[in-house]
Amino acid sequence: MANKKEGNEKRFTRDFVKIIEKYLKRCNVEVGIEKDLLYRVVVDERHKFPIDENKLSNLKQIQNYSFKKDILVMEKDTNLPLVAIEVKLNYNTHEVITYSTKAIRHKLIYPYLRYGFLVAGEDRLHDRFFNHADGFDFGYAIKDVNLDDREEIKGFVKIIRDQIKVSRDLREIFFNNKKANIKCFSFVLEKNKC
Repeated sequence: MANKKEGNEKRFTRDFVKIIEKYLKRCNVEVGIEKDLLYRVVVDERHKFPIDENKLSNLKQIQNYSFKKDILVMEKDTNLPLVAIEVKLNYNTHEVITYSTKAIRHKLIYPYLRYGFLVAGEDRLHDRFFNHADGFDFGYAIKDVNLDDREEIKGFVKIIRDQIKVSRDLREIFFNNKKANIKCFSFVLEKNKC
């Protein structure tokens, strides 16, 4: 039963990414499926990061310190991760806890990373999601697993575009040599307006 669900999730994710890529073209991003994302960085005795991500010979080492993300939105020119998305067909409390914990681990390495949970085949996010979603920046429920409802997809794409902007703004704050001139910050919860 688990293998069938996993296969359906992969198929849904692949079809979903094909659709959203078209909507995200102007964002100058690449949308990847099952991409490795580091959750741990180990430095050697010389205070160097011993893994060169660009060398294929280090791929196994990278995989030892990474989790595969169902969907990863990255900067097109640098492959820097901006938004990670876990995809589930239906879901349970254990999955929310597990993926929320993974989100927290990833954000220790990539503090500007936005992290979301996409549920297909559900018309809403259940209360248990909010009870355990500490690591998530957003969640979205798509009832139509056949992806015929373009309004649902457009609602999700709007959130992704917003999260891309937030990620880029956070990166600017973390890495720009100038002091950030920020007067306010807010978290917005949109109930059934997506």
